[in-house]
Amino acid sequence: QALFEPRKYVSLMCRFAPDRKDKCKIKWFNPDDQPLDTFNQTTDLIFRNATFYDSMGLYTCQICCSNQCQHLTSFVYPAEQER
Repeated sequence: QALFEPRKYVSLMCRFAPDRKDKCKIKWFNPDDQPLDTFNQTTDLIFRNATFYDSMGLYTCQICCSNQCQHLTSFVYPAEQER
């Protein structure tokens, strides 16, 4: 579970062994199970300016190596800004 303040930077990590780089692919899914585009720049899912209403939910990282896939989940719960 990741708890962070609104308008801050945070990332969810999804990693595999460096020697598997050419054999594995990572795909992220949002709370509605829709694939997210991370532009193949990183294995991490980066949040900027996250808000409670737009970003809260269960995110899934799918790691596929050869013919096997694993799914890892993280629940993101942005804290409300103090008034």
